[in-house]
Amino acid sequence: MDRAGLDPAATLLVIGVHQEELSFGEGVATALLDPGDLPDVAVLRVPEGISGRHPRPDQRFRYQVQHEALYRQIRRAAGRRHLLIDLHRGTDDGGPCADIICGDGHLLAALGRRRRDDSRVRLVGLGDAAGGRRSGVLAAHTVIPRDVWDSPDFLFVGLEVYIPSGNGGSANDWAFAADLIKDIIAAAQAGTPEHKSPTNDEGTPWPGPARTRSTARP
Repeated sequence: MDRAGLDPAATLLVIGVHQEELSFGEGVATALLDPGDLPDVAVLRVPEGISGRHPRPDQRFRYQVQHEALYRQIRRAAGRRHLLIDLHRGTDDGGPCADIICGDGHLLAALGRRRRDDSRVRLVGLGDAAGGRRSGVLAAHTVIPRDVWDSPDFLFVGLEVYIPSGNGGSANDWAFAADLIKDIIAAAQAGTPEHKSPTNDEGTPWPGPARTRSTARP
């Protein structure tokens, strides 16, 4: 994976970090780009992603090393961009629904205003962006290297879309994810979010293998 032939668009959508999720990412990319109204989005396909299954205890160290190496490779391939969106797929019988994960409180606040009445979307903050339940932003920590999710070269946003089954999803699932991506891009373009440094690692780990979201709202 390198920058050769990669469109120098302002927004980079990364799909297939977990190999089982690539087909879902392809469906979302098609739904997002087919209308032709988002010319400034490029797609980075990870052709040989890591497994999204829980590693055995004796496999955890190797899994973590592979995970960190893959994300640093993605950072090198991405170069300097305004926005990098890392798309993942989880399962929820009540889906489609989603978590938007970011280390920038300004962007999360803007998304909160855009999705104020949408109970299907949760906002999750990394580091200082975690404002607690009263703010509507949940807290998380991530195994993604800090020099990726808090990179000065782009604004990193994780998008975890939960669908009823663990396959590639349906046209409705893809359209839901594509609409969220458009909202993320619009919110990021509305201003220049500040990159915040983390002060703690409290919260739920993200992303983790075989993620399943409860339909109960926080």
